[in-house]
Amino acid sequence: MTSDAVTSDDVLLSVRDLRTHFLADEGTTRAVDGISFDITAGRTLGMVGESGCGKSITARSVLGIVSPPGRVISGEILLRRDEGGSIASERSEPDQHRDRAAGVWTERAAEAVSEANRRAAQGGKTPG
Repeated sequence: MTSDAVTSDDVLLSVRDLRTHFLADEGTTRAVDGISFDITAGRTLGMVGESGCGKSITARSVLGIVSPPGRVISGEILLRRDEGGSIASERSEPDQHRDRAAGVWTERAAEAVSEANRRAAQGGKTPG
């Protein structure tokens, strides 16, 4: 019998209670308000939700590339390095911790499915 238990050694990226707000004269928009998740070795995280629910802002927050007037207000982002140990990201310069360990890909899902279906119907190879 195999165990599906996740150990802390398996976790590559850990996000805890992340909050990213947009501060404006008209008020505060809480784009990300307390999300937590882990990404483990060999796994991929896909975020799905309605337009404007915070998927892209979550990704931009993790990568440290939120544009003003947005700001990561609080939370913890830990990225495990291949050399061991981790990098704690705390409101530092955006490029300070960025490397090839993380990336974001976005695409229009309906267009991607439509293109794959079109290629399959024509007897061609589907992407991926």
